[in-house]
Amino acid sequence: MKQKSFSHFLRTMLAVVVLGMLISLTGEMPAAAAQEQQSYLVQATTTALAAQLVEKYDGVVTSRLEIIRAVGALLSVQQAAQLRLENGIVAITLNGSVESSDNDNPEDKNKEKDKNKGVPSADFPNVVGADLVWEGGVIGSGVTVAVLDTGLGDLPALVKSADNKHNRIVAWKDFIQSSRKPIDPNGHGSHVAGIIANSQKGADGEWNGVAPGVNLAGVRVLDKNGVGTYESVILGLQWVLDNHARYNIRIVNLSLVAPVQSPYWADPLNQAVTQVWANGITVVVAAGNSGPEAMSITVPGNNPYVVTVGAFTDNFTPADWSDDYIAPFSSAGPTLDGFVK
Repeated sequence: MKQKSFSHFLRTMLAVVVLGMLISLTGEMPAAAAQEQQSYLVQATTTALAAQLVEKYDGVVTSRLEIIRAVGALLSVQQAAQLRLENGIVAITLNGSVESSDNDNPEDKNKEKDKNKGVPSADFPNVVGADLVWEGGVIGSGVTVAVLDTGLGDLPALVKSADNKHNRIVAWKDFIQSSRKPIDPNGHGSHVAGIIANSQKGADGEWNGVAPGVNLAGVRVLDKNGVGTYESVILGLQWVLDNHARYNIRIVNLSLVAPVQSPYWADPLNQAVTQVWANGITVVVAAGNSGPEAMSITVPGNNPYVVTVGAFTDNFTPADWSDDYIAPFSSAGPTLDGFVK
């Protein structure tokens, strides 16, 4: 049997199995289940073909994801099963959910923010050795970091440059509610951006962010509850890829997680991340907060091409490194694919 014929046969059998499972549960295909549409990612040999085939079966194209040759689409189970039989279809997967790596209640964050109206000193830049890099005059000037998260707040620590001469938020894109100006109804994105880029100095006279000279590109892909989808995050990654030369985006930060449901290379979000990396952009990703067991690293932290960041504590003694330890909630390697991480 030729490879093409075998591939078509395999897709046919998969579709039959899906339909057969539904029928075996009730004796017949439930009418409501057959017609109710869900959100999918449809990958094909080209994005145009994916859109064409979705529309052929009366599905609704919700986005074009050139970065992985796919479209977001609303399809019923029956439509998805029929679509799988078409030549040129590579994969059809449910549009998975992602969430921020610290998905707390935004109201609690706002209460905490109100308590701290001063500018306290931060020890973490010293703990990770950033202060030693500053001594060499390196504070990230000229580099833009794209933060894909819940948004960016209008905070002096993020807006003002280290020299107070320009607005550091050089780009903004909102894939949740199309806000034309930076917003962050949750606070997680602003928190993450602050760790990276806080340009304020604390009472100790040192910067409170690791790279206080960088510019920021805010890309909102998570809602006010810290939740998004594969589709919204992939759209964000595609925007970064399309605009990285314009804004000199050298680093992308993804402090968000999703459960592992396939080998890393078959996961659509990981495929998009790999494309960003392949274009020379460093991708930094949260390991997740599902530790301490091995193989608990989440998507897209399980991608071997990214810098996967866990969590450790200085044990409240920032000047003493001997008592530091990895936080028990921090997800740990190896990944399910066997990468050490």
